[in-house]
Amino acid sequence: MTELSELFAGSGKIYYYIRLYKEVVMVDARGYSCPVPVVMAKESIEKNPGADCEILVDSMVCVENITRFGEGKGYKVSYEKQGEDFKILLKK
Repeated sequence: MTELSELFAGSGKIYYYIRLYKEVVMVDARGYSCPVPVVMAKESIEKNPGADCEILVDSMVCVENITRFGEGKGYKVSYEKQGEDFKILLKK
C-alpha cells in the first residue's frame, strides 16, 4: 500500500489507495444492510473509473448483491471471509 487517504465519511468510510500502480478504492460498508453497500460501491466506482474496488461487508446477502452488481458492470468479482466479515474485490 503506497498511499491511503479518506475520500469522505458519512454513511460509511471510503478510502483510496494505490496498489502496485493500480488505483484501488476501499469501501467499509460493515453494519449496513442492502441496498446501502451496493450504492456505496456504485458511487465509488463511478467517482473512480478504472479503479478496482474493495468492499468490506458483514452479510452474505451483501456479498451476493454486490457480486451481481459488479459482474453486471463488467468487473471480475471475488470475495473472502475474514472472521465475521467479508472482503469483496471488484477488479477491472
